[in-house]
Amino acid sequence: MAALLLILVLALSSASIKVTATCYGYPLVYNFYDMLAQSACAAKYSGNARVWALRRSDPITRKSCNQICAEKSLSCFQVYYVYKNPPILAENSNSNSQSDEGVPGLSMYAYTNGCGNSGGGPNYCCCFGPENALGK
Repeated sequence: MAALLLILVLALSSASIKVTATCYGYPLVYNFYDMLAQSACAAKYSGNARVWALRRSDPITRKSCNQICAEKSLSCFQVYYVYKNPPILAENSNSNSQSDEGVPGLSMYAYTNGCGNSGGGPNYCCCFGPENALGK
C-alpha cells in the first residue's frame, strides 16, 4: 500500500499538481473547475436531493446533459460553461483592502433550458437524484 501511495504522489508531483492534504492517508487532489461547477449546481438547486456536477466533453461526445445525467439514473436541471485558464489575480490576503479591485477573474456562463443541448456549449451538467443514485 505504501508503494502505491508513493507512486501516486510521484505521479502527481511530476504532473505539477500540488498535494496539500490527505484523507485517511491518501492524497487529496481537487480540480478547481469541478469544485466551481459543483458549487454553482448546489446553489442553483431548490429541491431536496443529492446534487452532482458532471463533466461534459464539448463537442466531442455530442451527448446532451439530459443524456449524461440519465446514464447515471439522474435528472438534469441546469448547465454551465466554466471558462478555463482565467487571468491570475494578485494575492488577496490583506483584510483591509481588495487587491485587483474590479479586475475580472473567474467566469461561467449559465444556460437557460440547456439540458437538451447536444451541440456546442456547456461543459458541466447539473444533475440531481436520490441519495443512493450513484451507489454511495
